Amino acid sequence: MAASAADAMDFGDVIRLLMGHLNSSHIGYTPSIAGGAPGSRSEGAEAGPTGFLGIVWDEAYTGPGMKVARVIAGSPASKAGQKVAVGDVITAINGTEIDK
Repeated sequence: MAASAADAMDFGDVIRLLMGHLNSSHIGYTPSIAGGAPGSRSEGAEAGPTGFLGIVWDEAYTGPGMKVARVIAGSPASKAGQKVAVGDVITAINGTEIDK
């Protein structure tokens, strides 16, 4: 997985997943990218959207799309007007099909 990372941000996602699976606490990883905040290692980088939905996926689900295991309180997915619930299977977002 790490070897196929497209860039530093993808590699950082792999590292964060690994830390989550290790159930470690009080540790973190921030990939070094060109640009960023003044004085930081990433000074001058353009910030892109994070894509945080606030959904925890059911990793045991093997069907099409991705199954919602939990919706995080206070997240975009939990806001009034959103119709995302535990057990829902998401097969597309904005017309783009999801395929693990």
